[in-house]
Amino acid sequence: MAGEKNPLFGIGHHSNRIIPSNTGDPAIGRLALSWLKRCLNAHEKCDRNRDSKWFPLRLLDVTAQNPRLVITKSEPPKGPFATLSHCWGPNPTFLQLTSDRLEDMRVSIPLKDLPENFRNAVQICQSLQVKYLWIDSLCTIQSGEGSKMDWLHHVTAMRSIYSNGIVNIASTQAADATKSCFVERDPLHIEPYVINCRTPFSSESDTVPHLVVYAELPRRGHQLTPLASRGWVLQERMLAPRVLHFGTHQVFWECSESQNTCEAFPNGIPYHIFELPPFELPNKSDQGSDAASLCWQELIHAYTRCSLTKADTDKFVAFAGIAERMAAVFGDDYIAGFFRHELPRSLLWTIPRDFTPKASRKSQGVYRAPTWS
Repeated sequence: MAGEKNPLFGIGHHSNRIIPSNTGDPAIGRLALSWLKRCLNAHEKCDRNRDSKWFPLRLLDVTAQNPRLVITKSEPPKGPFATLSHCWGPNPTFLQLTSDRLEDMRVSIPLKDLPENFRNAVQICQSLQVKYLWIDSLCTIQSGEGSKMDWLHHVTAMRSIYSNGIVNIASTQAADATKSCFVERDPLHIEPYVINCRTPFSSESDTVPHLVVYAELPRRGHQLTPLASRGWVLQERMLAPRVLHFGTHQVFWECSESQNTCEAFPNGIPYHIFELPPFELPNKSDQGSDAASLCWQELIHAYTRCSLTKADTDKFVAFAGIAERMAAVFGDDYIAGFFRHELPRSLLWTIPRDFTPKASRKSQGVYRAPTWS
């Protein structure tokens, strides 16, 4: 339970607020827009690493009924862009950008041809009044002439893409792109519950209202989910200035100054109630601090628990944006997964007691790093 003398103060409990039965309801879009506006207007820290004048090579213009691909050098965007974090799923067959489709997609991309996840993302952008959207599979050439060079360019640019987007839309509970961002739920399971009980500060006859807060709310809502298990997504979440999670039962909002905000508690709940993984990366001002070193260790721990479809090629690049930022903080060389000042101490490692090894995977013959890394 939350609170002391006045447990409801500042929590944001609104008993007259109607919670819809689907997270795709327009009311959720309006709530998310209010979170975004509040963050932009009141949070000084959240945009300190974002360059509003930087844009990826390509974006989707989602202002019309059908989106279209924009080449930003020839058509400079008029406003910020959002990014999408999503699970591709096994053997994806949904529409992707290829070299032979590029010109057609610059004219129009029929909304009906997109998987449901992407259609939802377009709807969310429109609710947030954001004109442009970056989706990896539609903004990076996946096959055909120039696809390898385009992939290499975007791997390098990934840090800038997620750092400079105005918000990252996380399709957190969807296992693949064909699944919806949105969920049906019972609003009664979302609404905050208030109980009246005595406290050390009340008299014997008086009771004080307390909010009942589920201790596993963020963990089960947007951490123990299909998206959170993916290796690339940790970097996307950490680099983005703010994240809008469409979770298993409700929508969550994360930014540097507001990690515990969701539909049930739209004004947030105290940080100390939950043990949350880090959201914000340290800055150069934190150089040499114990907090920066602790954050790095927590990130390594989180990343090693994630999965990668193409581990041989993606193990380092999926973490490169975080490593690059931390290299600036530490003022140190990054060497095959470690910083120079950590060696040889960081070569000590252990396997968790609850770890069950999978069947050994045959090497693909691709050199990735020294065996000790």
